Amino acid sequence: MSIHGYVLFCDDIRQEVSRKHTYVGVYTGAMTVQRELPYTLPQLCMVIDLVFEREPVPDKIHMTFTFPGGEETSGVVDVGLDPKDLKTIEGDSDKVKQFTVSQQIVFEGAVISQEGQLKVTAQIEDNVIEVGKLEVRVDKMHKT
Repeated sequence: MSIHGYVLFCDDIRQEVSRKHTYVGVYTGAMTVQRELPYTLPQLCMVIDLVFEREPVPDKIHMTFTFPGGEETSGVVDVGLDPKDLKTIEGDSDKVKQFTVSQQIVFEGAVISQEGQLKVTAQIEDNVIEVGKLEVRVDKMHKT
């Protein structure tokens, strides 16, 4: 099974009346904390997209979120897809079944205790992939 994915890290996710999403305060590679550590974030949001290029369709995806310092939080995403609902995409050489599972995660009150990387991994059956990471830094003017 071929899988890849990515994560968009931001401060807030808002759904418009038109059902489109607005991502507020998008982090591009790093989050700079402008407070002394430890610091409790009011909210940290993630939009996680996993792209599968082959069947079988997984029933569940185990997600793990590792904060700087090693603290982990995990959960299971129930995919709930029926293989007959998958659309076939024409490739250059052959047909490939492809689908994307998108999940929005909101952490309220996440504590940043040290600089480092926030990592998101997904486990589907025996496949473990690093979906994304965000470097967490402290502004030098606020570092203790």
